Amino acid sequence: MRADHLSVYGYERLTTPNIDAFASKAIVFDNAYSTSNWTLPSHTSIFSSQYPIIHNATTIETAISQDSVLLAEVLQENGFSNTAFTGGAFVTKEYGFARGFESFDDVHGLRAEEMFSNAINWVDSASDKKFFLFLHSVQPHDPYKKKQEIFEKEPYDIITDSKALELFERESSDQNLTAQQKLDLFNYSFTSERIFGKVEPL
Repeated sequence: MRADHLSVYGYERLTTPNIDAFASKAIVFDNAYSTSNWTLPSHTSIFSSQYPIIHNATTIETAISQDSVLLAEVLQENGFSNTAFTGGAFVTKEYGFARGFESFDDVHGLRAEEMFSNAINWVDSASDKKFFLFLHSVQPHDPYKKKQEIFEKEPYDIITDSKALELFERESSDQNLTAQQKLDLFNYSFTSERIFGKVEPL
């Protein structure tokens, strides 16, 4: 999702009301930079505050260096109860992400709906203590599929990153989009937007 097409960052159309609602109660970063363009090294950097050249988790054959101290380990030493729910995709026990977590649920392909349900139940049980909860869903990745119950009158189809980029560029240059293209563009943002719709109970 492009920042310049999110209403929370000033886009003129209300494209992401759920993300906007979440952002109103959270810290919003105007500038965010990733240490890598894929999951394993970038998430390891988030957890270790190290560049990939230091933590060494840079290929599918390499796990996080044992010399890297992770966020959950520091929090655990300071009395936090730590739990994670992930959909796999490299953020797994195998690569060393479970260090410092009392519970680390890394079910490959875990759907966001089930993940947030599990997280809400866990928060309810942990509300009387300091805790760190980490959620990682792979659902915002493509392909982006329309939910038939929402688009009942539209044919089921898939929109990829490249197609969405083409449509965003056409819209940004004030070119007219067909009704189907507008639906495709909406559907592209729908997956991430509906995930944030699940956050409110947390």
